[in-house]
Amino acid sequence: GRLGLGGEKPLRTVGSLSGGEKARVALSMFALKASNTLMLDEPSNHLDVECIEALSNALSTWGEKDGAVVVISHDRSFCDEVGFTHVGTVQDGTLVLEERSLDDRDWEQ
Repeated sequence: GRLGLGGEKPLRTVGSLSGGEKARVALSMFALKASNTLMLDEPSNHLDVECIEALSNALSTWGEKDGAVVVISHDRSFCDEVGFTHVGTVQDGTLVLEERSLDDRDWEQ
């Protein structure tokens, strides 16, 4: 399959899968459930390059005008590939949301 769960893997119990395979199962479950808001915390962790590319491609068009994706990630190339339209940062304990793409200052510590 597209998420790397082909062969005998769909027949195995989730408990017997690796961390990356479990993440792929979770992502496939999100794809099957109708929703207009998707919240992901470090979604590219434990995924191989092919799966990260598939996820970023799917998220770049997910929801379009009727949905939102909220992502917390330290993976700069993943974030650049998705092409987010808003950036949220925490400043003095307050969330500041800006309508813009990511830039270099977002990756400074």
